[in-house]
Amino acid sequence: MKKVFSIVLAAMMVALLCVSASAAQNTNHIFDFSELTEDESAYVIGGWTCVDTTGLTALGYQLDGGDTVWAVTKCDEVRADNTASVKGENSCYRDTALEGALLQYGLTNGLGYGEFYGYRIYLSIDLTKVQKGDHSIAIVGKFADDTEISVIRDEVVDFTKTVDPKADDPATDAPATQPTQPDPTPSNPDTADVSVIAIAAVACVALAGAVVSKKVR
Repeated sequence: MKKVFSIVLAAMMVALLCVSASAAQNTNHIFDFSELTEDESAYVIGGWTCVDTTGLTALGYQLDGGDTVWAVTKCDEVRADNTASVKGENSCYRDTALEGALLQYGLTNGLGYGEFYGYRIYLSIDLTKVQKGDHSIAIVGKFADDTEISVIRDEVVDFTKTVDPKADDPATDAPATQPTQPDPTPSNPDTADVSVIAIAAVACVALAGAVVSKKVR
C-alpha cells in the first residue's frame, strides 16, 4: 500500500512540475513605475517580468481590448545589469543578473526547476488620440513557441484620462491664399475701340487748328 501511495505521489509531483511546460506563461512581475505622463499624452510602464518555458520574442499592448500593437518586435538582446528600468525608448531585453536575483530572493513563484527568463521592459503608449474617460491596457508578449499572452499577472492596468485630445489647428490645414493677378484683357472690347477712335479724332482736330493758326499769322 505504501508503495502504491509513493508511486501516486511521485506521479502527482511530475504532473505538477509539467503544468507550466505546455505553454509559456507569466509567473511574476514588478513595475518600477506605471503611470500617466503629466500632460496625459502617454501611459508609461517600466519594470521586470518573469516567464517560463520559452523566451519572449516581441512585446506589445492592447488598449481597451483592441488589437495588439507590437511596440518592440525583437527581445533577443541579453544583458547582465539588474538595473531598474529608465524612461526612454520602448525596450524589452533578457537580464541574466535579474534571473539570479529572482532565484536568490524566491521571486520566481516556484520556478527554478526548469527554464525561466527574466526580462526588463519599458513601454510608452501613445494616448494623444484617446478620449478622456476610463481605459485599460494589457501588456502582451509573443513567445518563441508562438504563444501570445499577458506578461503581467494582473492582466490589465486600469487608468482614467481627464483631458480630451487637442483639436487640430485649422490654420495648418488651410491652403495658402494666392494673390489675385489683374486681367490684361479689357472687359468690353467694343468700348476700347471707341475710346481709341475718339482719342485719334481729338488729335486730328488739334493738329488742324495749329495749321490754320500758322497760316493766319
